[in-house]
Amino acid sequence: MPADNNNFSHPFGNNGGEKPNLPLDVTSDMWTPISTGAPMPGAVRLKDAQSTVSLSEKAQGAPAKPQKKKRAQKQPENRPVVAKKGAPKKKQKRTAKPKAQPASPRKTALVISRAEKMLQQNEQNRQRRDNIHRQKHAQRSKERFNRRRRNGDSGDDIRRDEVLRKRRKRRVAAVLTVIAVLIVAGAAALIYALVVGAPIAQIIVTGDSVYSQEEIVNASGVMTGENMFRVSDRAMNKRICALLPYVGSVDVKYQLPDVLELAVTDTTDKYLISGKSAFLCLSETQKILSLKKKKPQDGQYRLDGFDATEGEVGAVYKPAGDDEKRFNAAKEIIAQLENNGLQKANVLDLSDLSHIVLRYDGRVNFYLGTTDNLAVRLRATAEALEKYVSENTIGYLEISYEGKIFFREGTMVKD
Repeated sequence: MPADNNNFSHPFGNNGGEKPNLPLDVTSDMWTPISTGAPMPGAVRLKDAQSTVSLSEKAQGAPAKPQKKKRAQKQPENRPVVAKKGAPKKKQKRTAKPKAQPASPRKTALVISRAEKMLQQNEQNRQRRDNIHRQKHAQRSKERFNRRRRNGDSGDDIRRDEVLRKRRKRRVAAVLTVIAVLIVAGAAALIYALVVGAPIAQIIVTGDSVYSQEEIVNASGVMTGENMFRVSDRAMNKRICALLPYVGSVDVKYQLPDVLELAVTDTTDKYLISGKSAFLCLSETQKILSLKKKKPQDGQYRLDGFDATEGEVGAVYKPAGDDEKRFNAAKEIIAQLENNGLQKANVLDLSDLSHIVLRYDGRVNFYLGTTDNLAVRLRATAEALEKYVSENTIGYLEISYEGKIFFREGTMVKD
């Protein structure tokens, strides 16, 4: 039965609920006949109602559902209570924190069962991988066996070779294991030596030296009780050679378990430089060994005529200017003297590089002039001394002219 639209209250009334001037269009998209029982497209909130109801219920006169009262939210116990004005303040009670409740037996059993399932799953996966590996190994062995049979090898030979191959494999594994163990043991020993080490119980000094054993040990800076493997050879060598000038080098030797040996090698004077106001004794490496004036011995050469002779004991002598030219000329002359057996010519006057004079054995002066063609002239001088000059002769040799040597006897003046 069609609905009586003229008696239906329009929910969107004009001017506060008045009836529409025209009847509703029951064929519109918004409204549907009530007799069909189809639900309305949506709920409409009426102006005079506090709850939302369907329009169909309103039309049928169904009683509205009672609105549920909202429950008052309980104030948390630990929330501070605001006291009213004029009322006495109440003391707030401190509430104890809730204790953590232990897990229930059901949850614990569930966790344990899950862990057991995971372990079982892992074990199954491992067994599956092992089976796959064994199958692959068996397949490779079968293919290798068939391949050798196709090549004409007998079954006994194949089985014997397989046994030998397995033995070699085990031997290689054993050797690698031993090497790994040795490496680990060596690393552990090295770490122990560096961390704990072997404390030095005794320091001994070997080798002939002008210094006493106590002086060398004190100069080394090493004391008993120190870790032997933390001693720096280079630093010790440098320290001893700086504090003790006549020490040329120090060879550090470790005598396990607790003895440190210092093999000392001394150096000697090579060049005795005589200046205007000072005197320097140098080693072959130009290290200043002493500042005392000395008489040249075998293998030592006195160099006269230098302008400046300054330096500190233990430092390296570095001449400059004319003194550098004099020192370079002296080294060149000394090298040729030693090549020709004229080491007794151990006094060199280098004050004038164009008129160099050498004194041989304290009794014969060599007037060398310059260093031009030095090797030939000194070789001729050595032959002239051997043939024409006796061991007791005193005089002068003029070797400044090429190809000619002049000798004249005379007397030497001591200096």
